[in-house]
Amino acid sequence: MKTLIVYYSLEGNTEYAANRIAEKLGADTLRLYPVKEYKSTGAGKFLDGGRDAMRGVKPELKDYDVNLAKYDRIIIGFPVWASNIAPPIRTFVAEHRGTLKRKELVAFACQGGSGAEKAFKKLKQELGVDMLSLEAVFISPKQKRSLETDRMIDAFCKLIVESDEGEQKETTAEKNFVEETAKAIAKVVAFLAALPKFGAEAGGKAAGAAAGAVKSGIEKGSEKVAEKRSNAGASDFDWSTPANSKGIKRSRQRKYLTHWNYKKHAKLCAAVYVPLIAFDMTVSYLIVKKVLDDL
Repeated sequence: MKTLIVYYSLEGNTEYAANRIAEKLGADTLRLYPVKEYKSTGAGKFLDGGRDAMRGVKPELKDYDVNLAKYDRIIIGFPVWASNIAPPIRTFVAEHRGTLKRKELVAFACQGGSGAEKAFKKLKQELGVDMLSLEAVFISPKQKRSLETDRMIDAFCKLIVESDEGEQKETTAEKNFVEETAKAIAKVVAFLAALPKFGAEAGGKAAGAAAGAVKSGIEKGSEKVAEKRSNAGASDFDWSTPANSKGIKRSRQRKYLTHWNYKKHAKLCAAVYVPLIAFDMTVSYLIVKKVLDDL
């Protein structure tokens, strides 16, 4: 999955984390620069940046070149200012909100104190989404660099890689399921074709309808899974417990095939058996009618 890391960094903490993540994932990076840069020292560092963050200011950005269509995943990195996202990130999101909502979205925040949770909520509001695939908080990764912080960043990258591997396995499983179902239906069609001529045509049509219904049901199920992932609420989040992953938050990925339940099974059975019952009634009617006509 091709990944782009979009970030703003004032003191270098977010830049440090973004570069380490990019190295681990082989991702591209895009650093944002406001036309009027914020002060990095003195009282202005807190007053100007904090004021703009709380007011929801969208500062003008220096020109940048990016083609978001090339990427499947966007990772957004920012420093936490006054329990909010840094203003340049708000500008970027406003400029590309429609495109970003169609991507897998991941975010990380760098802070020296607290407020990251509120900042993530603000980011989701700006994006117009209910959830992010993964969230992480790093405490001043450059200024207070430590082995523990580096391990947290690496753990964040590992979770992203595992997510890619799980997605690939699920896609393969769904594809195999569709193929095996199609083969089974093909055998039924072959059997029906061997019936007497007056029932073969009806049987073929009914079996074809069954095959189409099953395939359509599976495809719609996959689409619903994708929709649920993009619309899932905050209740789908859980906190990872390993020490090297503390502060990393991810959503539970609901698998369509591995989370099988009675409702899904009933839908599948209905898609298969209803057309077959219709076929059985048609063939039996034709047989009885022919016998009675002969008599």
